Parts: sequence; structure tokens; C-alpha cells
Amino acid sequence: MAVSVLTNVKNDPIQGIMTATLTAASSEGASSIFCGFKPRLVRMTQTAGTPDATSRSMGVSTMTAAYAVLIAAAGDLTIPTSNGYTFLDGTEVAPATAMTGSPLSAGPGVTVGTGVIANSIEYFIELYR
Repeated sequence: MAVSVLTNVKNDPIQGIMTATLTAASSEGASSIFCGFKPRLVRMTQTAGTPDATSRSMGVSTMTAAYAVLIAAAGDLTIPTSNGYTFLDGTEVAPATAMTGSPLSAGPGVTVGTGVIANSIEYFIELYR
């Protein structure tokens, strides 16, 4: 499985905010963003391609690992209970591989699962502490 690519990364671990353009791989697997802080909120919005079930998504750190909220183009909400977001505090033994362009290679951050991302689609991702 390939990993996503992050570009236009703006990371401020002191303020606890990170934004980036995320381009999903053509055969996407779960991959992680290591930003230096454990986010409380992740929001991702599709910015290119045909809108689908992953057009907008969000996760909060109080949700069960791998859960997410998906907001489809038509406004329908779904809550997948696997392959969503997993929030990382930096103590995980084997988190998913870092995305290309991730600010760090390990530590706190978030894993983006295959249930919140579509192959070869571009997203704007926001992480907030």
C-alpha cells in the first residue's frame, strides 16, 4: 500500500495547529501524520475531484479509535466505526507509516484510515490541539 503525500504544510506545535494539502495515493493504505502534538480535532475537506462519501470528515480525540464522522456531498452523515481517525499520543508501539511530507517521523499525531479518504483525491486537512 502507498501512503498519502502532504504539501503546503504549516505546522505550529506550540499553538497546536497544523494545516496541509493531502493527496491520497492511488492505492491508499492507512498512514499517519506526526505533528508534535496530539490533536483534539481533525477536519478534512475534499478540494479536487468528484465529491463522494468522503467529501468532508472529522474526528475528535474523545471518539473511539478508528471512528469518524463523514459528511457526504449531499449532506448525509455517517459514522464509520473502523478505518477512521486514530489519535496518537506518541506512545504507540507500531502506528501506521508516516505520510510523505509529515513534519516528523514519529511521535504524537493522527492516523488517517482508509474509511475517510478516497484513492487519488486531494483534501485540505486541519489538526487542532
